[in-house]
Amino acid sequence: MKVKDSGLVSIIIPTYNRAHLLGETLDSVLAQTYPNWECIVVDDGSTDNTKNLVQAYAAEDHRIHYYKRPKHKLKGAPGCRNFGFIVSKGDFINFFDSDDLMHVDFLSHKLNVFDLESYDFVIARTAGFTVDRSQLTDRYEGYYRFQNYQITQENYVMQNINWLTPDGLYKRQLFSKDPFNEYLQSGQEYNFITGVLVKTNRGFFIDEVLTFRRIHENSIKGSLKPRTTLYFTNKYRLFSQTLSDFYPKLNVQSKKYLIYQSMHFSYELAAMKRYPTELLRFIKNSSNTIGPKKMGYFILGLFLVFFFNKGFKLFKMAQPKL
Repeated sequence: MKVKDSGLVSIIIPTYNRAHLLGETLDSVLAQTYPNWECIVVDDGSTDNTKNLVQAYAAEDHRIHYYKRPKHKLKGAPGCRNFGFIVSKGDFINFFDSDDLMHVDFLSHKLNVFDLESYDFVIARTAGFTVDRSQLTDRYEGYYRFQNYQITQENYVMQNINWLTPDGLYKRQLFSKDPFNEYLQSGQEYNFITGVLVKTNRGFFIDEVLTFRRIHENSIKGSLKPRTTLYFTNKYRLFSQTLSDFYPKLNVQSKKYLIYQSMHFSYELAAMKRYPTELLRFIKNSSNTIGPKKMGYFILGLFLVFFFNKGFKLFKMAQPKL
């Protein structure tokens, strides 16, 4: 059956030393029932056979393109995705991962929604699959609670709803510059989707599994949450940076949640004798939302925790009501 041409879709895939898995990912792209796409693979400095693999695919199909991440973009998936966006030409953008697989109708089912209604983005489900292919997992089942919550900025920021990077197909016009914050060490997905939702909530959820995510040892380890300095630092930076990146466009409820989380991880760092980075910027942004009295409690409590390991009660007095 012929699929209606809705415009060019840019599939952007960052990769690093995944040559043993990337071929299967590209095969799933080639199997798409919707044909008008370009697949941009951005190599983050792989030392395996990634370059030769992708160039072999590109020689067979002109829609596949290989790029190396340029030096002016920071190392990591966000820098690769941002560069991929710069060189892309599509009317629609779908970021993907180099070890995941697409359903054959991954693109066509999403584009069908755009053809019916004037949405800005369309999202679908992801299911995990085990390395031995013995079963799909319900690892991400709790993400897609759209039967209970609408697609709004505050519902996502507060994590009442959630989705993964490959789930979303977005109109290009949503992004005027780098979509991803390259300076965040973790949680870039949260920052990215918040950035989408401060611009529009005109999204549609397809209750179908269209992405299959490989569950392997690295992804299991990555889901663990050890109480380390690095973990608390990354969490603090994620919430405080997201507050800073989008402050003028965030509604009050979203601001309060981001402030609450930033305060929480600030106290955790202070208890470990670590000073939260860019604290003055956070204090300035937060004071406008919660007021000087609560901010005073926060600063005093942070001081007492850092030097005397006391003052945790002041956190309750400082935190905004959600």
